[in-house]
Amino acid sequence: FYVGYSAALAALMIIQVLPSLTQNMQGIYLGAVTTGTAMMAWSGYRLWHILDEFFRAIWIEACALSCFISLPIGIILMATAKLGFTTSITAFDFFVWYQVIYLIAYSWVAGAKDPSMLSPLGMDDA
Repeated sequence: FYVGYSAALAALMIIQVLPSLTQNMQGIYLGAVTTGTAMMAWSGYRLWHILDEFFRAIWIEACALSCFISLPIGIILMATAKLGFTTSITAFDFFVWYQVIYLIAYSWVAGAKDPSMLSPLGMDDA
């Protein structure tokens, strides 16, 4: 999962930093996204059987909440760019913002389900 994720992020970063290589990077980017998607699906399948119900619920709720927040933001940004009000958002920008939203959503859901999960362990809890 992390190898595919890192490959897709690296391809997006190279496209963002070196736009002159965009034509040559399309195949590499497509391969990175395909590999990342396959690895993510395999990891999700494997994790689904390892995690207990509590962590599955947190994972599903955090993913759903972050998608629910990110999708309307992305649609609004694309519409404003089409109408000429703002510049268009790049895939890299959307990727980074989605990760920030996901981490916030995961922390919020985990803290709501079990507040002691987010506190540091004491010596007696170790």
